[in-house]
Amino acid sequence: MRMPSPTKLKSGIYAYRVRVPADVAEAFGKAIIKKSLNTRDPVEAKRLFNLMHGENEAIWAQLRKGLVQLSQRQLVALSGDYYRSWMEQFHENAGDTAAYQNLTEMTEGLAGNDERLTVWYGRATDALLQSKGLRLSADQRTALIREMHKADVQARLQLQKNAEGDYRQDPDADRFPKWTTTEANVGKKLDQANMQKTLSDLFAAWEATHRANGKSVRTVKDSRHKVDSFRSFLGHELAEKITKQDVDRWCEYLRDELGIAPRTISTKYLSAIKATYRHAIDKGRIEHDPTKGYSFSFEKKARLRPKGFTDHEVREILQATLDPARLPKGTHAHNRRVVRWLPWICAYTGARAGEVAQLRASDLRMEKGVLYLHITPEAGSVKSRNFRQVPLHPHLLEQGLPDIFEKRVGMYVFADLHENKRIGSRSAGLYGKVAEWIRNEVGITDPEVQPNHAWRHRFATVARAADIPPEYSDVLKGHEEGRAAESYGETSVAVLFREICKIPQIDLSADYGN
Repeated sequence: MRMPSPTKLKSGIYAYRVRVPADVAEAFGKAIIKKSLNTRDPVEAKRLFNLMHGENEAIWAQLRKGLVQLSQRQLVALSGDYYRSWMEQFHENAGDTAAYQNLTEMTEGLAGNDERLTVWYGRATDALLQSKGLRLSADQRTALIREMHKADVQARLQLQKNAEGDYRQDPDADRFPKWTTTEANVGKKLDQANMQKTLSDLFAAWEATHRANGKSVRTVKDSRHKVDSFRSFLGHELAEKITKQDVDRWCEYLRDELGIAPRTISTKYLSAIKATYRHAIDKGRIEHDPTKGYSFSFEKKARLRPKGFTDHEVREILQATLDPARLPKGTHAHNRRVVRWLPWICAYTGARAGEVAQLRASDLRMEKGVLYLHITPEAGSVKSRNFRQVPLHPHLLEQGLPDIFEKRVGMYVFADLHENKRIGSRSAGLYGKVAEWIRNEVGITDPEVQPNHAWRHRFATVARAADIPPEYSDVLKGHEEGRAAESYGETSVAVLFREICKIPQIDLSADYGN
């Protein structure tokens, strides 16, 4: 059998490129590992390769042992690794105290709320477990997430002291036992009943495929919340023991006890469980699907108003963005910047709020004299997973939007983050600020309208009134219907600019009434 060895790239730099053994690839989360060794020296490359491969083989061997049960001491030891990683990364240059204060405000109230803790620490927890080659039950994973939160709070308080110039050692740093490579052997292997396929196993497999296909991270977080809700309701997670009656009881509980709308239950909660089981069936992991043929009925909600903003609401929002006194106070400059500009960009482009929030300075480009926004999955989540080019409306040019991009060279426009970093969930926080501002400051509280998505509905309405053909309106909005003809040819920036200029300039002086 040929032993793996370093791969020499075209640049002359060697890389670690190894296929993960098939029996552990799913648990490991990827089929191939690719990582630069950052050297052109073949001898050094071989040494680094052997070190890295030895570590991975140890992880794979541990994964083959299946689920393990860790003690409280071991869970705290693992969280200590998370604490130390933060301290090592930021101890020398702790940064701005305001950043830590902001994080503290954002994470207040997390303790005791396992669902919110999972949203914050789930991904980091899974990465830590993967690095150790460990697989835990859902309950143990939740217990570790709680310890991760405690470690995070401790690290943050210490780093805030460092940022203020106090570099005395953390007196509580030694509360974490040291995790060693032999620790995993102390964990007791679960009995055969618990080795059956669990909901957590099935969801992890679905997530691995979802991520491998480059799909939205937000979908993973949202679906995990739904699966965790189902598991908590059942009191167990043995996938083969769950019945159709269990699914129905859960849906009725969500409706009758938690007051969740039937439509939301069907399209969000039930859909997450169906997708998890369907993936497991397709992969041959289980034979039983309790969701097959099951549906949770709901009546279509009566519409009492347009889905898009009315002309009066548009005027109220956009006028408020131009009044510095009404922009968010006592907050970071990027929050004021996103509130000032996101509504205007959405109004004139039909782009999703998340696509606007994650724009980078380099995403403002020019083609044949036309300035346009380059909306791309490289910057963050794009629903269609395809790039598109959206020309700037003359009114945005008149207001000086290009100047904002120019001032943010090398950075995200609405986040204090360098372009070479992934914005991730920060974009949701940004457009969430805008929605909150529209509700609280502008006073548009009608629950029938979504403060950010309403711009897309309004754009479609305005485009229709301006006689913009549907095929151009769909291109501008990034709305793909799946028609075969749409996959042939491209629509030039010049053509799209011609169409977007048909949209009339928004007149804030007009009195549209209520």
